[in-house]
Amino acid sequence: MRRIAVFVALTVSLVACSDATTPPTGGGTTSSSPRADERRVGVYGSLITELAGVEPIEWRHVYVVTGLCANADEPMKPEGCDDQLSEAERTVLRERLDGMRLRFIDDPTSLYDDEWMQGPPRDVVLRLGPIVERAGEVRVGASYGCGGLCGGGTTYVLEEADGSWSVVGQRGGMWIA
Repeated sequence: MRRIAVFVALTVSLVACSDATTPPTGGGTTSSSPRADERRVGVYGSLITELAGVEPIEWRHVYVVTGLCANADEPMKPEGCDDQLSEAERTVLRERLDGMRLRFIDDPTSLYDDEWMQGPPRDVVLRLGPIVERAGEVRVGASYGCGGLCGGGTTYVLEEADGSWSVVGQRGGMWIA
């Protein structure tokens, strides 16, 4: 009889625990869901806005390369791409930069066709580097390309004020096409 009472108590406890850990319905997030790093989203959101606004063009699409490369500020083959924008960060950036026609792409090579090289600029491809803190500054190498002789890159300096990041300067060399 005592075994039955212990078994019933254990069963009731397990049922109660399983009900308590049921995930929410309707697409809610759970504690195991990846979250966006707010600092990175703030820095990269500000930099995307800056780069997409360099040329006075309303872009058909703003492509952001998902790999964050150490030489993103150079017009060379990407190297040192040891990090990338997470899916959670991409989701938040899409939401925050809603009117920008933002698209994320792993490899933009397929975009670089004859129309890209010789036609009028319609799309822009942004390459971003890792966030580096140096001498009390936040720096990010980045570049943009918009076809043919349309593009540029440098290392940008960003600052945070009142919870918002903004580009405040540049460091090092700069290239323009």
